[in-house]
Amino acid sequence: MTTFLVVMSYVLMVAIFVFSFGVMVWDIRQRRAKSKLRKIWPHFALSISFALLFFASFVAHAFAEWGTYAQDQRDHGSKPTFAGYATEFSENTLQNWQSEFLQNMTFIVFAALLIHRGSAESKDGEEQIQAALERIERRIDERQGVS
Repeated sequence: MTTFLVVMSYVLMVAIFVFSFGVMVWDIRQRRAKSKLRKIWPHFALSISFALLFFASFVAHAFAEWGTYAQDQRDHGSKPTFAGYATEFSENTLQNWQSEFLQNMTFIVFAALLIHRGSAESKDGEEQIQAALERIERRIDERQGVS
């Protein structure tokens, strides 16, 4: 059963990687084709930078996790194994991702549904902008009628 869970967790992690990076590459290609952009970096540097940062931190996490796992195994008189490491690494990684996705998803949903007056993330901002535009248009119309 443990082997099945480890394999499924790795399949899930690989699927998340492939989906995330695949969507980014697909979107960049679509936008380049529509806009006929030649250079990628000036127009998509933010996405590419975050993708590279994510990948680098994931690799660094893998090395750090191995060090922690191997030391823990040696402290308990056991020999570190790849299977044990794979279990530990996948468990820690998926727990971390779960909490991050849950936090971000909650923020996105609440920001879309709820109002906090004056907050840039709240949906009331568009209503205030629309009201301000209508006031400006009325003033312009009044002044044009007076002239």
